Amino acid sequence: MFYSTAEDNHGLKFNPFKALIVPRPIGWIASVSKSGVPNLAPYSFFNAMSDTPPVVCFASGGHKDSLDNIEATGEFTCSMSNWDLRDHMNMSSAPVAAEVDEFKLAGLTPAASKLVKAPWVAESPAAFECKLWKIIEMPSVPGRTPYIVVFGTVVGVHVKDEFIRDGLVDTAGMRPLARMGYMDYAVITPETSFTLNRPMASADKLSATVVPGPGTVCTADKQLERRARLRIRHAWCSRERSDIERPACGACRGGLSLAARFRGCAARPRPGRAGRAFPA
Repeated sequence: MFYSTAEDNHGLKFNPFKALIVPRPIGWIASVSKSGVPNLAPYSFFNAMSDTPPVVCFASGGHKDSLDNIEATGEFTCSMSNWDLRDHMNMSSAPVAAEVDEFKLAGLTPAASKLVKAPWVAESPAAFECKLWKIIEMPSVPGRTPYIVVFGTVVGVHVKDEFIRDGLVDTAGMRPLARMGYMDYAVITPETSFTLNRPMASADKLSATVVPGPGTVCTADKQLERRARLRIRHAWCSRERSDIERPACGACRGGLSLAARFRGCAARPRPGRAGRAFPA
């Protein structure tokens, strides 16, 4: 099928646009009014825009309480909504009056932030503290409420220690929720997450190859994942050492365990994220 968004002639029960932009992370935005009343609401038009500096944004359909509070105070937080908090997140979306504290309404605990006044959800596995950077009103459609995008610079990050394993954040272990279309949601789990190694361009930039690696790695099996990362890094060393005129890594020389061999690699790349290896 094809339909024109201007004519909206899809012929379906509901506009399918949001059902096709999936999965969308949920920005659980907390703010405080001028009078000191906390506000908490989930937004599915949410994402990160950059990491240097770290910037997140969310879009509000019209002037809702979150937007009014952020305009007045210049601050907000964003907590991760996960499987265990799905019902709490849903309750916080109720269109109640501005003087209602959604933390209390949803049975959640407000945790004090370190750098902003707005609290974050204490039960959440992770949260961002944000300072307002910019507000932009999107193009409007006649007869419809325009969306307004709020950009915030992340000035602080909270991560529950229980989800930091082997020097990495176990995102899948947090079981974050994602928004689908209609009333549908999805959840990321260790069983459904996987790694893919990025392709590396050839010297002439006309072709690319993917370093052999684990392909699909269950994040629950950290030991196998760690060994796979070591093999990938060794594979990089084996391929590139002749070009950079450095000695072979310890794995090439043999006689040691894989981890010990890699420690002796003179051409090893800067440690990257799980399942990746890039030159320093």
